[in-house]
Amino acid sequence: MANVHHLSTGYMSTQYHLVFDDLFETVFSIGNYALLDDICNFHFTLIMISITIMMSLSLMTLLFMTDLLLMMFGKVNLGAMLLL
Repeated sequence: MANVHHLSTGYMSTQYHLVFDDLFETVFSIGNYALLDDICNFHFTLIMISITIMMSLSLMTLLFMTDLLLMMFGKVNLGAMLLL
């Protein structure tokens, strides 16, 4: 089972009956490398945006939890000092 990206429609769908050609022996070049570059760049950009969002949320969660614990125990607000 694999997710397949249809190049003409742009949709992705799960396909069950596939045969994978690991050596690329049945693939012929149509010479449209610009389309392939666009697809690769699009997916790379989505991955980088996802990573950036996850890292930002992780940092915000860490700072919030640090502030929460320090407030519970009456200590100095180190989270605010990290942002300075």
